[in-house]
Amino acid sequence: MRRVDRSGGFTLLELIVVTALLAMFGALLMTLLTGSLDVFRRGAEEQDYEAKGVEILALLAEDLRALHGGARGALVVDLVPLASGGKSSRIRLVRSDPGAPQGLTEVAWWATQDRRDATGAGLVLMRAERPLQDAAGTMMVVDFPVMPTPDAVEVAAGVLHFELQVWAPSTRGWEGVGQGAPARAWDSTRSGLLDSDLDPANTSPWDFADPASARPGLDLYPRSVRLLLTAERDATDRRPLVLAAEIGPRTTQIRVNAPRSLQGVEGVKVGGEWLAVTDAGRRITSVRRGWRGTTQAIHAAGADVRFGRAFGQVVVPGPWREVATDG
Repeated sequence: MRRVDRSGGFTLLELIVVTALLAMFGALLMTLLTGSLDVFRRGAEEQDYEAKGVEILALLAEDLRALHGGARGALVVDLVPLASGGKSSRIRLVRSDPGAPQGLTEVAWWATQDRRDATGAGLVLMRAERPLQDAAGTMMVVDFPVMPTPDAVEVAAGVLHFELQVWAPSTRGWEGVGQGAPARAWDSTRSGLLDSDLDPANTSPWDFADPASARPGLDLYPRSVRLLLTAERDATDRRPLVLAAEIGPRTTQIRVNAPRSLQGVEGVKVGGEWLAVTDAGRRITSVRRGWRGTTQAIHAAGADVRFGRAFGQVVVPGPWREVATDG
């Protein structure tokens, strides 16, 4: 009987086993590589996201620090209504600008509804500037349009909230309440540029019984302004989050399709209404309705639930002056 010489190669069974092992190791390596790339991509997106919010506030802070404190200077902060039913801050100021004809430029910042967003939650942050003009063309008038358009450019989309807080003479802290809270409006000229018909909070923080505050002829500026911005990721970078059931205007518990997404989130926006998150459970999320001065409303099942990262910065304007003195 002849013996079979096997020293020249593998059997079919051995080749199958080796091929299967190589396939398993290849799949494991691909999984590890894909996971590493995904982590890297998310890290890069997070850096871009962070840079976006920081850059926006840096631009506004630059305008505030260049605020002109001379006879033609001005700073007006107020609240304006949004088409979705909420409100947003607006700021108008005169800043020093060596490239302008008179060395001065008027600047306005405001947020408006993003017409590309059918939900009503998204905002667009706008900025307009023009050389300082005479009374016929100035932005510093009480009936200046709520949504100014001249020379306007879009600074950023994907904004959910834009707010300015002003340190008033009675302010005791940025998180203060009642009389110790920061002001939401400011008119450095004290000449009636705040329109309370737009929002009841558009009132002067000054005590006009105080001669130092009531004295005309010298603008008064706050010691600091707090800039608050909530921005969300691009739609392609975020997982859709929707209501799992309809909620009424008084509902304080909501269900969403991915409740774990709301852990650590301060608040969510549904349509034009902000809901403060008080407890993010595994299935039910407890909320406080009508947050940030928005109107409580009915929201249907399937409505988008939006949230983003909050950015904040405190800026000291160039010509801080709270008392009208000759000095």
